[in-house]
Amino acid sequence: MPERRDSERRGVRASWHWPERRTGFDRRRSYPLSGLIRSDQRYFAALLVLILVLGVLDWALTYNALTSLGAVEGNPLMRAAYDAGPGAALALKLTSLAAVVAGMWWLRHYRSVIVLAVAAAGLHVVLVGYHVAGVAILS
Repeated sequence: MPERRDSERRGVRASWHWPERRTGFDRRRSYPLSGLIRSDQRYFAALLVLILVLGVLDWALTYNALTSLGAVEGNPLMRAAYDAGPGAALALKLTSLAAVVAGMWWLRHYRSVIVLAVAAAGLHVVLVGYHVAGVAILS
């Protein structure tokens, strides 16, 4: 009888699956921020809503700077959307943010996604702060 491990089917999987099944959290360690967000999904949902709200606020402040202060949009994709009209820019901003937030919600059990969501929220806070400081300087 041949050895089963010598078979040609040894490395063949019956169906496709996500290659990494671990969530990235070692139960022996403590994760102050990401562990808290992972333990209660309400925190993660609030973080994702914060990203959406700050993204819309970024759009509004950018639109204000473009129309009243004569600023120039730095992102070429958003510049083209603003050239098409503010509604097109808002639609692009909302659909891209909604897709990213939906992907983060779907992969919320992975520690790297939680860290990425915290970083995205922090980046949006810095971006909105940059807009507010720019409006204060240009006004």
